[in-house]
Parts: sequence; C-alpha cells; structure tokens
Amino acid sequence: MTQPPEHDSLAKAIAWGEALQEAIDNDKPLPFSHRVAGFETDQTPAALAHWAEYANRAMATENARPSWIALFAYYLDQDSLLKNFECLHAVLRCIQRERDGSAGTMRGAHLYAAEIFGYSFANYRDHLGIGNIRYEDLMPRAAKRLCLAVKENWPLAKVAAEHDVNTDDAASLMQAAKAAIEVLEAPTPAAYFRTSITHLVQQASEKGLNTDDDITRLVTQICYRVSDLSCLLDMEDATLADYCSDFREEPDDVADSDDDFGI
Repeated sequence: MTQPPEHDSLAKAIAWGEALQEAIDNDKPLPFSHRVAGFETDQTPAALAHWAEYANRAMATENARPSWIALFAYYLDQDSLLKNFECLHAVLRCIQRERDGSAGTMRGAHLYAAEIFGYSFANYRDHLGIGNIRYEDLMPRAAKRLCLAVKENWPLAKVAAEHDVNTDDAASLMQAAKAAIEVLEAPTPAAYFRTSITHLVQQASEKGLNTDDDITRLVTQICYRVSDLSCLLDMEDATLADYCSDFREEPDDVADSDDDFGI
C-alpha cells in the first residue's frame, strides 16, 4: 500500500531547526532532514536553504497568520543566511507557543534575558504576547548562550564573534550573565531579592555614595528590585507573606540585639 505524503508540520520544522542550531553551535556538519530542488550539495548554505523551504511550506500548510510571515519578512537579511535561519526558527517557535497558549507568558528564559540585557521584569513582560520575536525568543536564546559561555569559561573572542560585538562589549555581557546566574539560581524569591540587593549595594559602595543623586539612584534601583520581586511572586502564585521568615533571617555571625526590631 502506498504511503501518503509526509505532512509539512510546524513541529517537524522546529525539531529540524533545533538539530541545525545544535550543529551550528558545536561547529558540526549541518543535518539534512528533507531535500528540496535546486540545492544539491551538503554545504551549510544548502542545508539552511533546504530547511527554510520546508519551514515556509509548514507555515503555509498550517495556515500561519499573515502577520507572522510579515514579521519574518521584516527581519529578513539578504546578506546572512544564518540570521535569516535564526529569525525564521524564532517565528516558528512563537507560532507554536501561540497555539499551545503559552505565548506572552513570562518564563525562566525571559528572566535571564531581562537580567542580562537590563530590563525590569515588568517591562520585559509588557513586550511579550504582542508578536515581538526579539523578546519572545531571540533574546532568551542569546541569554542562554551567554550563561553557557560563563559556565564553560569561553574566551572573549568566541563570545564576541557569536554575538557580533567587540571584546569590550563581550566582557560586559559575560559580567551581566554571571550576575544573572548568581541572582536567578537563588532557591527562593526572597533569596533572589537578598542577592540582587547585595549586588546593588556593593556596586554603589564601590562607586561611592557621596551625593544626594548617588543615594537617589540606589533607592531607585532598589525599588526596581522590589518590582522584580513582585513579578517573581506572581509567577509562583505566591505572596510576600509566604516568605516572611526568609526575609527575617540573619547571617549566623550577626549578633542579636535587644533593640532588634525583629524580636
């Protein structure tokens, strides 16, 4: 019995794209899942062209909204097959999340992107669910790679090449990723808040708190961290009261005092 033709599906396009991305990230030959006419070699441009042809067919087969197709066209870069691949792959993942109801939902990957690229959680959340693939997908992907670079201690030249920046900017990104890991790997929202405030106070101390403007800037940053804490609590469906004891904890080397307001 003749088998029916294979369905060009979004899920298959995304899975194939993930295999391509993994090969690119690890400097390995790019896999061919399906073949299209006109690209007969096994070189990287051919592999990406085969995938893009399949991905576009999958979007058409599954009747993706014209706005998603227009969004990819907006990001299209005629001079970079790789950037086009990354953007189209991001569009496919956004379509998938829209269909499964998770689009616009703040996830852990978004928190890392917000921390590294300098957004408050509330501000970042406002950019989700409106078809913005930079915030939905591209920035979290970049953040994930930067965190990997920190954990594997990549040379700055490699980080700079991957993110298309100079080595000074690469060093700043690595520093931001390191700080993000430290605060977001905290076990509770309370621990996150303590760690993030510690970072702020350390930075302010190093720069000096010598003027009213210095103090105002620090207070403003602390207020932003309070806002971030609120977002974390909302994500966990928790309240500040759930962590009262955590906030009252003191280091072992801090002696109790009779006039301690915590008594």
